[in-house]
Amino acid sequence: MTQIFLILDSLRNKEQDTVPYGTILTSMTDQGLINLPAYSLWLNDVHSTSGALLF
Repeated sequence: MTQIFLILDSLRNKEQDTVPYGTILTSMTDQGLINLPAYSLWLNDVHSTSGALLF
């Protein structure tokens, strides 16, 4: 059985940001590398200890 988890980056107000840099997802979105700040974790088996990130 295959499980896929979708994780969305939290939306935040960038003016209130105290950190001078964004997350990897916001950076990739800002650069146009991906359309949405989201990714999935692909597990080949329900008992897998590793998987692949899909953007």
